[in-house]
Amino acid sequence: MASLVKQSRFNSSQLLMILLGIFLLSGCASPHLTHYEPLEEALKQRDYQTSAEILRTARAERRYQEKDRVLYWIEKGIALHYAGDYQRSNELLTLADDRMDELFTTRISEVGYAFITNPNETEYEADPHEDLYINIFKALNYLKLGQPESARVEARKLDTKLNYMYDRYQERADYYRDAAFDRDFVEQDSSDTALDFAVQAAEFHISALARYIGYMVYLHERSMDSVRIDWQHMRRAFSEQPALYNFDFPELPQRPQLSADAQPVHFIVKLGLGPIKQPQELYLPWRSGQHLKVGLPKMVRRGTTIDRVGIYQEGNQLVTLASFEDVNVIAENIFQLRFPAIMGTAFIRAIAKRVGASEARQLAEGQSPVLGLATWIAGEVYIEQSEQPDLRLVRTLPGQFQVGFTTLPPGDYQFEIRYYSQGRVVSTEKLERTVDSDSLNLVVGRAFQ
Repeated sequence: MASLVKQSRFNSSQLLMILLGIFLLSGCASPHLTHYEPLEEALKQRDYQTSAEILRTARAERRYQEKDRVLYWIEKGIALHYAGDYQRSNELLTLADDRMDELFTTRISEVGYAFITNPNETEYEADPHEDLYINIFKALNYLKLGQPESARVEARKLDTKLNYMYDRYQERADYYRDAAFDRDFVEQDSSDTALDFAVQAAEFHISALARYIGYMVYLHERSMDSVRIDWQHMRRAFSEQPALYNFDFPELPQRPQLSADAQPVHFIVKLGLGPIKQPQELYLPWRSGQHLKVGLPKMVRRGTTIDRVGIYQEGNQLVTLASFEDVNVIAENIFQLRFPAIMGTAFIRAIAKRVGASEARQLAEGQSPVLGLATWIAGEVYIEQSEQPDLRLVRTLPGQFQVGFTTLPPGDYQFEIRYYSQGRVVSTEKLERTVDSDSLNLVVGRAFQ
């Protein structure tokens, strides 16, 4: 394995300053997460203006740095969607979407720095599920803005991403592998550790929610053949991905019976909170009784405590909504696409740190046994403290989507959405809507419990 420390002469003060500088760099990499507790509390209270303001303040306080801009754009974009600022929401989500494309198509020019510090120092490029749900929220924004054709385009973009996402992440994993070998972090025939960069295909390949958006738009246009095709794709999502859609298919008609007095009305509610990441540590045996510390992120589900949602009008129940897409389950499933690259770079980073610390110690011992001991202690502390997994994740996504459908005569309605947990109502929303033949007639509710 090639040397990671140049074979040049350092005096003791220079060497200690280098080690101290590296240690301080590693300590600055942890993101500040203290604003997430009040943010999520504001969401639970349906105080969406406050949630957006919390994010703005956090950025002003530099809790989001330039490397976190994609994270900020997505979180703020979704928060603005909840607050009803659909135009600005789409502007921020588009910024994030475009930047993520750039990050995927631009070769990484500072791989070595990420290897020897930690991944929190790299620019955030979003996890696979975040990449997909950007398009869902943009589509919902367009529906609210009265632009159904643009909404359908965003839903189709999600399908396109699913088609090439596996190849994208395999290409990224291969690049990290090649970069590691090119830079001599590991040898091609090294037996020091097993590096598996193979991406496992995720089960998620059809989004029922994306297809439901198409279903709504085509129904609004009375394109009944296209309605049937998207309905069939929704059925396929459930039948071909039972681990992801482990609930009954909702009562959505394949060919709704519509008339002047029976206009389609769609209900979508967002429930609970999306996943978070937690750290996990691996200690692997290394040469001469030493170990490698590897820090990895683990996707952890959160979800919702709400187990039933009913739509009422003048006290009478119109529809009981059905579970339709679980963000937590899908996020966990498609995280495996990105994980090989995360795992591979973590192993390479651990090897680089261990070899670098060992060579620094040898260099220091050549000058003084005391300096050698001090360098060894500093190296061990650095290895232990600097190996922190990247736990950044969008925290404004809901945990689950539920949907429902009915037909109603044109007119003005006040819908009451009742959210139940263990048989009792824990939250309600009252929403006024006008149902007519010119509108798509979408009613959206939210409860983040």
